[in-house]
Amino acid sequence: MKLAFCQTNGWIGVKSGGLIAQRRCAEALAAAGHDVMAIVRLPDADFVEPQAQMDVLPASAEGGTHYRQSRTALKRLGIPCEELTGGIRFRTAGVDVYAFGGSLEAFCAMMRTQLEKSSPDWIHVLEEDDGNPFLSTCLNVVDRRVIVHMHSVQCLPFGPLNIHGEDPERAAQLRSARGAVTPSNFSRTYIERHGGISPKVFPPVTYDPTLRPNVGRFGEGFITTINPSAIKGIAIFIALARALPELRFAAIPTWATSQADLAALAGVPNISILAAEDDVSKIYRQTAVLLAPAIWEETFGLTAIEAMSYGLPVIASDLGGHREAKLGVDYLVPTAPLQIKQVGDARELVVPEPDISEWARIVARLFSDEREYVRVSTESHHAANEFIRTRSVQPFVQYMEQLSLG
Repeated sequence: MKLAFCQTNGWIGVKSGGLIAQRRCAEALAAAGHDVMAIVRLPDADFVEPQAQMDVLPASAEGGTHYRQSRTALKRLGIPCEELTGGIRFRTAGVDVYAFGGSLEAFCAMMRTQLEKSSPDWIHVLEEDDGNPFLSTCLNVVDRRVIVHMHSVQCLPFGPLNIHGEDPERAAQLRSARGAVTPSNFSRTYIERHGGISPKVFPPVTYDPTLRPNVGRFGEGFITTINPSAIKGIAIFIALARALPELRFAAIPTWATSQADLAALAGVPNISILAAEDDVSKIYRQTAVLLAPAIWEETFGLTAIEAMSYGLPVIASDLGGHREAKLGVDYLVPTAPLQIKQVGDARELVVPEPDISEWARIVARLFSDEREYVRVSTESHHAANEFIRTRSVQPFVQYMEQLSLG
């Protein structure tokens, strides 16, 4: 099949779980012999990281979700690119990537031209890119042969968890797409109930069955969290670090981390701020325990299962798709969720006061009871690697074939 993955973000260096899942899916389809292209945004050539953030982050860190895809970054990564009118083209992991700059309208016009030229069998888009003119462009190019990947229920235009407000027009556009997929049973139930769409469930894991090493080491390494921010439970993380000053904590800022978050982290002596890595195993090798204290309902929880595959005990909030991502292995912590309230025409996000008592009890046990640490590490390593080993892109291919039959 000829497939196009289109998004208004980048392709290289992204740190958002949904964007990573899209790239991995495209690469797996390319490895299976399909003709796969991606049409994505190219950042402005003059983008400069805010100095305030660079003063806090290590020199090697780069913020944002797509700015590492600049021409300079590609050259540094050894990826040759071809100049096009309004953008560039490069190839990575079997996927031909077209990156166009300019306004959203200009990007959509160039995307339309490229889609009309290539005439893909299916166009794959993200739910966060469902506004006009993006989705309407994709829907109209190949007679609504669009599959929407719904990685974040908060970005959907319906239901109590959406953060942008109800939008019937956007919801109708999503329903008009020929297919929809989502990473968990939690999100499928939510989307069916509130959106009237019945997506197929495909968990967003790597399709590389290689056994990951167990890097968990009792009593060594950081207590790590990735993407510290209000929605990802930074209040719990900081409160834990203050309550356990004898232990070392590490924060990996990514797309949701604000300047205020960085300042708050820098103010706690036993928290180290580390750069995000494309090779996430570099972070896991420095980690003893991973915290996933998100207070908004994660649609799945890619970080949790990924860390578990390296033998790390993961302590996660018992919200949304985390229960599925944890695969029945300890620990899930009852956690008060983010409150989303309608205030006039806007949605207001209210962060609850953190209760760290159970988090602190579990962390203390994992750093004092070697037998318990080894048990959770071993069970995590086995469960996650077995789950990954049994994943295949073939069911997704069969889903597209079934959609093609009508």
